Amino acid sequence: RPMRSAVHASRAVGTEQLHTVDLNAVRRTSRAIAERYTRSTLRTGDVLLSIVGTIGKVAFVPEALDGANITQSSVRIRPDERMVAREWLAHTLRSPSARKFYARQQLGTGVPRLNVAQVRDLVIPVPPLSEQRRIVAKLDELLASSRSARAALDDVPALLDNYRQSLLAAAFRGDLTRDWRDAQRSVTLDEHVPEGVRADAMPPIPETWRYVPVQDVAEAGTSVTYGIVLPGPEVPGGVPYVRQQDIEGGRVRTDALGHTSTEIAAKHSRSELRQGDVLLCIIRHLRVAVVPPGIDGANITQGTVRIRPAQFIDAHYLATFLESPAAQ
Repeated sequence: RPMRSAVHASRAVGTEQLHTVDLNAVRRTSRAIAERYTRSTLRTGDVLLSIVGTIGKVAFVPEALDGANITQSSVRIRPDERMVAREWLAHTLRSPSARKFYARQQLGTGVPRLNVAQVRDLVIPVPPLSEQRRIVAKLDELLASSRSARAALDDVPALLDNYRQSLLAAAFRGDLTRDWRDAQRSVTLDEHVPEGVRADAMPPIPETWRYVPVQDVAEAGTSVTYGIVLPGPEVPGGVPYVRQQDIEGGRVRTDALGHTSTEIAAKHSRSELRQGDVLLCIIRHLRVAVVPPGIDGANITQGTVRIRPAQFIDAHYLATFLESPAAQ
């Protein structure tokens, strides 16, 4: 049987200026049900306002949904364009004063909502039609500039990350300390640094440097190791452990660590943490962090390895190298 679409404005895709109906999310009902709700049948250009959940989304009905319908989560407004331009109405429904009205009138807490009567009571300004169109044109121009500025700002994190990666690459080629080395009469490695290895796949390094396996820069008596495989259910007051999601932005987030039992932690004492240990995620992503003060005796899960640096290597240097393009 022929089916008619139902528009869910609460599923609209947001833009800074307006929302658009996500046609892929539209559902369908029977003709018999739709004919019982002809008062809310849609026409191209109608204005939709969401009134349940996320209140205040506004969208125009696209041509593809001419003759469709809506659910109780939205209201349809068909403006008299002899008096109000639909673009003016849409901007007005998204204005700060309209949003304050929605906030004052909304019902419920878990799922906020408005009813149709409240929307009908909303008071909007109505300038002369010609002035409405001038204001809308100016708004669209300014909002387009705003979107362009935001798009440019969205590129900044990527540019900063590229810059950071370039700096890291230069640092671990020795470029950042070349002038310092040239000014020294002699630069030698600490006598405790183990013998180096060939690392043909790695960037060239200064003659006074050497490549060393990570295991060889771990403190004597420790190994590069992962942690608890099955930490079990949360144990309030138990032994904290660091998961991959707890490592973010080069730091360990200590505010939401899980806790395991002392019995499980005791079985994994080899991966117990100490301030200054270096952590490297080894499943899904390769985040790195240095263990901060305050969680000595904590542990890690199998998604992360612990490296306890020997005295001849700085923990933050090691962590930074593990984040460098060559190591990654």
